[in-house]
Amino acid sequence: MKAIRNLLIAIIVYALVIVITGKLLVTARTSLPFVVGSFIDALVSIGILFNFIVLLLFSTRLMTAPRAVVTSAVSTVVLITVALTLIAMRVPADARPGGITVLTLSASFLIWFALHWLWAKRRIPAEPAT
Repeated sequence: MKAIRNLLIAIIVYALVIVITGKLLVTARTSLPFVVGSFIDALVSIGILFNFIVLLLFSTRLMTAPRAVVTSAVSTVVLITVALTLIAMRVPADARPGGITVLTLSASFLIWFALHWLWAKRRIPAEPAT
């Protein structure tokens, strides 16, 4: 029961962070240069997706931390690729996401993967025997 309670609390906090970040992003996006705004969009979108998948896999104890990170990375790449493909199919050629979009998504993905990988490989000191 404790794991389920912790997961529900994490999801509620996660939802609040998404709402607050979304509101801040909408207001800040209008005053930023395109490249900076595009990078922030990518950082937020990849971060939300990547973190949510890791949260679900690790907190439900379906996988160890390193395996959850790798699974989340693969899932994120697949989902973003599918989303970009669907966008490319529906949007006219002159309005499709360009090289900056792919570059910012790639940079964001690498940042999130590195942070999660470092987290997954951290050394937790053993508790002293009593």
